Amino acid sequence: MRAIVKTQRALAADPSLAHKAAARLFPAEEADMIVDLVARDAPYYDATISEDAAAGAAEFARAAEIISEPVRYDAVVATQLRALWNG
Repeated sequence: MRAIVKTQRALAADPSLAHKAAARLFPAEEADMIVDLVARDAPYYDATISEDAAAGAAEFARAAEIISEPVRYDAVVATQLRALWNG
């Protein structure tokens, strides 16, 4: 959790950091595009997973027949790490 929050903050502060990771996985032109996407999306980075978001994902999984039973929020979200979600 700490690594996710730290990475999100680092990318928000300097989106060009995404190029180094992207360059290992994508051709140069696409790697350049990823920097722009990170810069655009950085204000929305948030490690928090709300109960509504988890319920929506679970409902999607049930509709897609990936799961057959309801799942508890604390069974799919590391609620014990809640203090770390915002750094």
